[in-house]
Amino acid sequence: MVAFASPEWIDALDTALRALAVDGPALRVRYRFPADDGTDRDHGYDLVFGLGVRAEPASVDADIRPDGNDGTPVVTVVQPASVAREVAAGRIAAQQALLDGTIEVSGPVTALLAWGDTLRAVDGLLDELRARTHWS
Repeated sequence: MVAFASPEWIDALDTALRALAVDGPALRVRYRFPADDGTDRDHGYDLVFGLGVRAEPASVDADIRPDGNDGTPVVTVVQPASVAREVAAGRIAAQQALLDGTIEVSGPVTALLAWGDTLRAVDGLLDELRARTHWS
């Protein structure tokens, strides 16, 4: 078992994503999960789209810049850690959490349109990782 959003989980996510043979405009989607359990443990990771898709651990330095270090557009998705776990586990729909304001998205959101099919494929690749994820 790997803990959700841990370095091991992000490595496993990255491995799964490398199976996607896709190409498109460069984009970084920065997922941030502020702790909502009384601790100061914030989590997060980035999905980097371009020639393929990869996952990278969160970087405090990267959060300071509104774009990637290479000028790549960044869409930032912020949701409480408990909501992030429920969405990643497939127990609640990200669309519903977005509509009810639990998930906040900023940046050039329309850049996600070019990656719509890939984002759906990413969800399908995660079944094996979900099965071996510790969600608390």
